[in-house]
Amino acid sequence: MPSPTSQASSNVRPSQAAQFQNGPSLLRSRSLYLAITPLMVSVLAFAGCAGMPGVTPSPGGPIPGANTTVTVQMAGTSNDQLSRFALVITGITLTSKAGKTVTLFNNSNPAQYVEAIHLNAKTEPFITVSVPQDIYTSAAVNVGRCNFTNVTILSGGLDFSTYDEGLCAEGTGNTTVNLASPISISGTAMTLSFDLQVSQSFTLTGSISAGDDVYTIDPVFNLTASSISTQPTNDSNGIVSGLDGEITSVSGTNAFVLTTPAGGMLNITVDANTVFQGIDTFSALAAGIFVDLDGTLSATATAVNQQSQTGVSLLATRISVANPNAIEVGIGPVVSVFGPSSPVPDPDVINSMPIQQQGNPPGIGFGFPFQYSNSAFQISGQFTNMQDLPFNAVFNASTMVAGQNLYITANSLTFTGGQFSPATTITLLPQTIDGTITEVSNSNGFAVYSVALAPYDLFLTLTGQQNQSNVPGSPGTVVVYADNNTQMLTSAPFGAGSVVRFTGLIFDDNGTLRMDCSRISDGVAE
Repeated sequence: MPSPTSQASSNVRPSQAAQFQNGPSLLRSRSLYLAITPLMVSVLAFAGCAGMPGVTPSPGGPIPGANTTVTVQMAGTSNDQLSRFALVITGITLTSKAGKTVTLFNNSNPAQYVEAIHLNAKTEPFITVSVPQDIYTSAAVNVGRCNFTNVTILSGGLDFSTYDEGLCAEGTGNTTVNLASPISISGTAMTLSFDLQVSQSFTLTGSISAGDDVYTIDPVFNLTASSISTQPTNDSNGIVSGLDGEITSVSGTNAFVLTTPAGGMLNITVDANTVFQGIDTFSALAAGIFVDLDGTLSATATAVNQQSQTGVSLLATRISVANPNAIEVGIGPVVSVFGPSSPVPDPDVINSMPIQQQGNPPGIGFGFPFQYSNSAFQISGQFTNMQDLPFNAVFNASTMVAGQNLYITANSLTFTGGQFSPATTITLLPQTIDGTITEVSNSNGFAVYSVALAPYDLFLTLTGQQNQSNVPGSPGTVVVYADNNTQMLTSAPFGAGSVVRFTGLIFDDNGTLRMDCSRISDGVAE
């Protein structure tokens, strides 16, 4: 088993560290950083989201000789211990009760990786395949390089420790895939959600500061299936939300091809009901533009060729363009905020931690600094209820705090020392927290939950830095607001004392962290 990270070996890369004690700086790593970019997708990672349990086959069950169009989705379930967990998918198969194996994905396709933390409590389409209708009793996922990142404080500064394996699962590339019951593939269109159980997929003991850190990576998935609905209501039956990518090509007046940060290709169409944000019409879209979108999978897709593997087709319900002139986007938490009053040589600079990124030149590493004094601050257009919240939901330069999930665009990048790339736009995105409910109340039509975060949560960790501006007064607590539009996806009732995952926008309200919540899912124990 891989263990020490203080020395390099054939399949273990030593951890890397960067410290920001006296202000922003470029990453100073102890080893070569493997940036997550489409050009380096073969050395990277994995993703995930929470699929709904249970299977909804068509009446009568599988029909011999018939095929079903299946969209494979990646999903992840995790607590807040890790900041990134990534792996390359090299193969996915199903095995029927009669012992017949069907290939869903193989590495002859363009390489794709999956990053699980940004998909905590949501799904993302991976590939669409035509599958023979049958009862399937087991599945296998083979993976290539695996790595995860843990952020800690070291001597008052930040340490980004990345633990990496050349071929994970003890060098086999095999994983564990759990099925609660046999899966019935039938009907016209279905989803299969491979949900990475992050907490079960790694071990990490010791600490980088003591030099005794030891780790293993052995991915574990839960597999669930569902029919795609003509009127989908959640991720498992056809809704896709917060999907990011770069437009590769535009066709006619209603379609384009999107390349995701993971290297996947999706065929996107629009209709008269598609909402455009940041642009007026479809005609403003062009190759090279980065978008954030919501959409639905087709419930009437037709399987044409047995076991054919194709790009996913999606009808966009919302398309947002933060910056049509961007050459680079980075998506992930801000980890350091040095405001005008910070006692550092270069104020108005943030350090970012992009766990997803795209652009040219590719590869802005952990801790890449951005200057934000002239940035345009925005809030994700996924939420339409902010005017009803019983607090002032504001996101700007003075309310930005380390730990918030951001979508940063840049029209140019500067890599020379002492100069920082200007962030053209900074958009607040939803994120998922895992915590224990300490109090439940109501306010202005919202259910209100006070949530205590685990000691390793990023909001708490990042407060240990020096020279930070706008540090929350209670970084270990988030007050969550849920209304009638909040999806309740828990398997059992919850209340005070329950460990629950909440997904939504997190604001700093005069030192208190508050969330406008879109989704509530089962929690993950510490």
